[in-house]
Amino acid sequence: MIVNIHNNFRRNAGMHCGIEDGLVFMDKLIWDTYLELKARDFATCYNITNNRAINLDIYDDFFGEVNPQVSGWNLAFGHDMSVENLIESWFKQADVYSCEWETCKPQNERCEDFLQLVWSEASRVGCSVNPSCIHDGESGIFLVCYYDKGWTPFKPPFQIGNKCSQCDNGYGFCEDGLCVSGCMNSDATQCECKKSCHHPGIGVLHRETCTCACIFGMGHDCEDVCENSAENSFICDIMNTPQECANSMTLQQLYCPANCDYGCRRARMIN
Repeated sequence: MIVNIHNNFRRNAGMHCGIEDGLVFMDKLIWDTYLELKARDFATCYNITNNRAINLDIYDDFFGEVNPQVSGWNLAFGHDMSVENLIESWFKQADVYSCEWETCKPQNERCEDFLQLVWSEASRVGCSVNPSCIHDGESGIFLVCYYDKGWTPFKPPFQIGNKCSQCDNGYGFCEDGLCVSGCMNSDATQCECKKSCHHPGIGVLHRETCTCACIFGMGHDCEDVCENSAENSFICDIMNTPQECANSMTLQQLYCPANCDYGCRRARMIN
């Protein structure tokens, strides 16, 4: 039940921004017993007032970007409230999330629980409910949920666009707007591969895995121009040598995709 509630809210995350077309990438959450055990260990009444803290160590000065947190969590306590009501309270924080500024507005309002709930890269969740806690003189339930990937400051939780067009990492198919690994065992009303690999001549679609092999361009749907980011251009120019290409393939592919013979290729025109 908890997973289904999460996925229903994740599926509708884009409606807060006034767009109903869909999300280019939003993984469908599945239950994780290890995360459930972590949540159970934390779900003591003493932790109800535990505040969320931003870990500034996730900032990578070398490449000038924020790295994803390894795991994330949400907490909620409620009197005369159901588990669904508590999860809905996280989603209602969307009222103070600015889609334009990609942050909580005003900044003294909290929307971190909303960000975690709809963080598109999260794919696993485990929760625990403590039904008998007392807080501020009232009895209620304490809900703790852990996620395999935590939300990251200064980055949007999702992107609006062609539904499921950037599903990847083994979750290439689209099940009612959420990215899944396949449709074989799906009982959803709609499950299919939504990728086009941009258009013929740019990429080749492998329907069995719903992945694109880009002839030109790059990205999950071959939609991006083949180029290194402006932020990394200086270091990428230095690294674009035969020796660095041979010794630093993983780093090149991650930060300098236009470098080396094995990098992406530039097309004359991408419409």
